[in-house]
Parts: sequence; C-alpha cells; structure tokens
Amino acid sequence: MLFRSARVVRGPNGLKISTAGTTVGALTVNGTATPLPDLGTLDIPGVLSLATNVVERFKGGVHVIALQVKLLNGTGATINIGEATMKIRKP
Repeated sequence: MLFRSARVVRGPNGLKISTAGTTVGALTVNGTATPLPDLGTLDIPGVLSLATNVVERFKGGVHVIALQVKLLNGTGATINIGEATMKIRKP
C-alpha cells in the first residue's frame, strides 16, 4: 500500500510546499503484507537501492515518489512507485 501527497499553496509570503502524507504502508509478497517503516535509503550492493519519500523540489512545485527502486546491475533502470506532482503557475 502506497500513499503519496504533494501540496503547493501560494500565499502572501510565497509558496508553501508540503509532502506530508507520503508513506509506504506495507509491501505484499505472496499474499503476505509486511509493514514498512520509513526506510530512507536501503542499499543492497550490486543488486538494488530502495528509497522512500523521495522529494524533488523545483521552481513553483514539488514531485514526490513514495518508493523508488534503482537496479544496480548495470542497466541503470529506475522504477518509481507512487508518484505525485504539484505545480503552481503565476497568474
């Protein structure tokens, strides 16, 4: 179960960006759910890298990835699971 959230609000003091609510609830393998804490980054050398709550800020917005899997087998493949993007443009 993945939850992702990105919120951007323009106020009198500029933009307010929030990624609260982005979590990895549980990982289900063969029908068994295993709760996952906020891992930050977990590396298995030569195999893969797991990162939770990846936040990429850019001008006027934010992009949030609940779970990012990077394969370290030389392919350079990245799998993003649970993404949300929010951007505010000037009126």
